[in-house]
Amino acid sequence: MEAPFAVALVTSVKETPYTKDLSGRLQKARKELGGKLFFDVLAKQLIDLDTTSSFPPKDKNALNELVETIHEQSSVKKLNQACLTYYLFLDFPPELTMGDNLPQYYAEEIDFPVGFKELVQGFWHLDRLEFDQSLVHLSHPLVTPTFHDKILSAYLTATSGKHNYVMAYLCANNPKLASQETITNYMATLCAVSLYSGLEFSRSASPDIKLDLLTSMVEFCLENSPMRNLWRLVNLPLNPIEENLMYNNVLAGIISNAKSEQHKSLAKDVLLMRSLHTGNVSLAYQVSQMTNSTTSTPAENVSWNDLSRGLQLHIA
Repeated sequence: MEAPFAVALVTSVKETPYTKDLSGRLQKARKELGGKLFFDVLAKQLIDLDTTSSFPPKDKNALNELVETIHEQSSVKKLNQACLTYYLFLDFPPELTMGDNLPQYYAEEIDFPVGFKELVQGFWHLDRLEFDQSLVHLSHPLVTPTFHDKILSAYLTATSGKHNYVMAYLCANNPKLASQETITNYMATLCAVSLYSGLEFSRSASPDIKLDLLTSMVEFCLENSPMRNLWRLVNLPLNPIEENLMYNNVLAGIISNAKSEQHKSLAKDVLLMRSLHTGNVSLAYQVSQMTNSTTSTPAENVSWNDLSRGLQLHIA
């Protein structure tokens, strides 16, 4: 009975909520979210339907057809169909339904579980880049979120407070950090709060990803307020294993392979300052010769040539 009910319900509303303005905002959000809305991801996951070209619907007939398509597959779980239908009904304002709350009415009639209701509302708000509201729903105690990578990536598109959203989501849901993307996003968030927090996280991770985490930390410093963060990086209390990875793998790799000349130069500076900071004068001398180029970024009135000669005299 749910399929005819959903189709009859959407057909009974004479106008579509997908105005030119709303459709434009959804298409813009799709680009912001990496080419797929959460509705697209849900439709593909739940009923194996590609909606990147059919959502938002271009007119009322297209909307009716989309709802019919969602419910025409008898092999699909009713709950999966209900999730997508409820999402669509959230777009209907009361003025189109004679003051009725269409999504609430639909949810009550089919006894839609609260946890799924909150989850879909969270995704619905994310598709509108309404991050505060989405977090309220995704943090509901009855919600078990999926698509953690995409959720974290969505929060990182926020123009302000993005790392706060990520931390709040992770604290509320405690998802397993299984994918490289999730781990990298979490590392960036920790580094935004404190480089030491990022370092502590790298120490708690398995050895096989420690190098990746340290690399993520350095890349974060290079891309975000480098003059401030690189100084903090220079003074991090690394243990011998971390120091070796930092010297021989992370910084050396950036110096050799980074596409940005500025990143190469900054990595050289960090390598030089850390070697001086730890008393590795021999390495400092090697780096000072390496940084004698037009891309180096020495402090004002400091000559790499003079520094190199001074270190050479110290070694001798």
